[in-house]
Amino acid sequence: MHLGHTNHRRSYRADVTLKSMVHLSSFLQNPGTAAAPFNIAFETSAKRWDWQEKPGNEKQARRFAALMKAVGNQYPPEVFTTGKPSCQFRKAPLKMSSGLNGNALQPNDLVVDVGGGTGSLSLTLFNSFSHLRYVVQDLDKQIVEARKVQHALQNA
Repeated sequence: MHLGHTNHRRSYRADVTLKSMVHLSSFLQNPGTAAAPFNIAFETSAKRWDWQEKPGNEKQARRFAALMKAVGNQYPPEVFTTGKPSCQFRKAPLKMSSGLNGNALQPNDLVVDVGGGTGSLSLTLFNSFSHLRYVVQDLDKQIVEARKVQHALQNA
């Protein structure tokens, strides 16, 4: 399973990140020519998220979604729910934030997951802190996917 996550990260980095970073030097030398190295690499003035939604970029959109899922899955849920101070990442400790102390929040307090994709982190938090309310905010396309995931979970 870990190998698949590594492949998602590598393929996305090779397709988008490395191609963008080739243009970092010229971007830094002429910052007014584009909003980011990404724009130079892909010859677009669109923001990364808007570009991803354009026809012909479906492969990169799928890879980015897989990358985000893989990144989220590499940490045990306890990192987000117990305040565990660190976890193992590539054989070196990675310092994490203290997580969410949901027990310190009042019943019905609101947790907003900005850029939450399909809501997997919010679901992890809900399983530990069901007395809170959750809102997942993301781009319209991600919300459509989140509803599909939610429907599948309810019918499982």
